[in-house]
Amino acid sequence: MTTIEAVYSGGVFKPVDTVNLPENQRVRIYIESRDGLSIAEVLAASREHRRKMEARHGLLPDSTEIIRASRHGNE
Repeated sequence: MTTIEAVYSGGVFKPVDTVNLPENQRVRIYIESRDGLSIAEVLAASREHRRKMEARHGLLPDSTEIIRASRHGNE
């Protein structure tokens, strides 16, 4: 299954980006509105996603010093 972002305008769904489908290809569209989420809901979803990623992959190392050294030519 492929997910695309689209805008509904003038009775037609218009993809935000290029869609790699042949002309006249039949598809089934499941609609998930991107509007209406409160900031609290977005933050809660973000925290939950982070929790799942940390559980799956562990914490990533802090690369601040590596980036700083690289930018100053001290690799």
